[in-house]
Formats: sequence, C-alpha cells, structure tokens
Amino acid sequence: MSNQMNNQVKFNILVFIGNPDIFKNSLLPKIIKLYQYFDKSKFCLYCCVNNKFSCKSDIDNLLKSNLGSNNLDFSYYLFETINKGADIGGFFQLIKKVKEVNDNSYNYNIFIHTKSKDSWRESLLVVLEVDYLLNFEQRISENKKIGIYGCHQWHNKNKRYSSNKQLKLSRQDSKQIYEENFRTVNSLFQINFNKQTLNKYSFIAGTIFIFNSQLIDFMFPKIDDCYQLLPSYDHWRPAGEDLIGFEYTFERWFGALCHHLGLQVLSEQT
Repeated sequence: MSNQMNNQVKFNILVFIGNPDIFKNSLLPKIIKLYQYFDKSKFCLYCCVNNKFSCKSDIDNLLKSNLGSNNLDFSYYLFETINKGADIGGFFQLIKKVKEVNDNSYNYNIFIHTKSKDSWRESLLVVLEVDYLLNFEQRISENKKIGIYGCHQWHNKNKRYSSNKQLKLSRQDSKQIYEENFRTVNSLFQINFNKQTLNKYSFIAGTIFIFNSQLIDFMFPKIDDCYQLLPSYDHWRPAGEDLIGFEYTFERWFGALCHHLGLQVLSEQT
C-alpha cells in the first residue's frame, strides 16, 4: 500500500546505530513500515554505524535482506564512525553526510538511535509511526515555525536539572555547568542566548525527534568544532567530570537554538 504525503514534506531518516540488535528488532521494522505505507520518494535513509559496537557489513546485509523480504527497493547511505559522543556524535556525523549528499528537497529530518533504555526508546520512537507523521504534516501546514517535534512524554519544558551525588553537585551547580557549556558552544557560532531564550526554551530529552533542516544549515559550518567538544570513551557512560559532558549539553542546546532562531519545540501526546 502506498500513500502520498504532502509533496512539500520530505524526510531524511537519520539513524545512529550503536546496538545492532536494537536496530534490527526495534528501529528497522518501523522504518520498513514507513516505506511500505508512503511513497519511497518521501524519505532518504542514512545509517551511521558506531564501529566499536556494530559492523557496517552486517548492517548492510540486514538492510538488503529486509528490503528483499518485503519487496522494497530503495537506496540508502551507510557509513561508520568512531565511538565519540554516543548518539550526539552520530548526529553530527549524519548532518555532515546530509550536507555532502546535498539534496535540499528534504526539508525535515527524523533523528533516531538505538537508545538502550527500553521504556524511553519505545515511547520516543513514536516519531516513526505512520499516524504521527500524518499529524506532523498537518501541524506543518498550519505552523511553519516548528524547529523540533517529538514525544510529549519527554518534552522537558521546565528544564529540570538533577543533582549529582557522585560529583557532589547540587541542582544549581548542574545548571551552572550546562549554561557555561552553552557559552562554549555559542562562542563557536558567535551567538549569545539572551535571558528570554534561557528562560523560555524547551527540549526533547532522549534526542529522538523530527527537526527542521534550517538547524542543519545553521550548525553545519561549525559541525566539526561541535564534534570535537564531545568525549571519546570506551563505554556508553563517560566517567568522572564528563558525567555532565557536552553530549548532554547539546541535548538541551538544540532546543535553545530553536528559540534563538525563532523556531519552536513542540510535542504531541499519543
């Protein structure tokens, strides 16, 4: 069954694969359903593989097998990256690949990754549901200022900060670290977030969302500098002072950037 979405709405599907089993069992079936329901020209699939935990050739074989078994025929971009900054590192590498391909007909992007927390992942992945995308299309027809759109459950409007017993940090200490990191990132782009932005912005926790390609255009000139801020580590969770590293900062910064650019972070209850 093939159905047409609004011709003005086309999506890059950007996938960061850290855990190949989660990709196979959780993400890929949802992606396949989208290609079965909609015209394949509405999507362009990019897969970035963390070479410490996954194998590019295995993912390639998995994709080809699923395309064959579901009588689908579409191209995709598949490449590897190092274990740097977890899903945020993958996000930046995917942005670079999108700009390299340079197909500007895709005006929105769906960023997903193999998040390890099952309960978080399954609710965040609502962005891959057919009805969710149809509703998003309707919202876009009414509001061209949507910058990020995600799961309502993980839409952090109050910007809650957590204390950190291991590092003996209070909530206020954590807030100050995040805002200092904001200033470091902002200096790359020669921008400042005013008090209104810092007070009003919101973000999607878990970093699985739909986002406007305007954000790619803004970030790309400094994407390598952003990437270099991220930690490299042997496991998913960094140790010591990196517990509030830039991979966590960017999760919030994306939302603040939207506000700074006059775009909105919105969510939908499901």
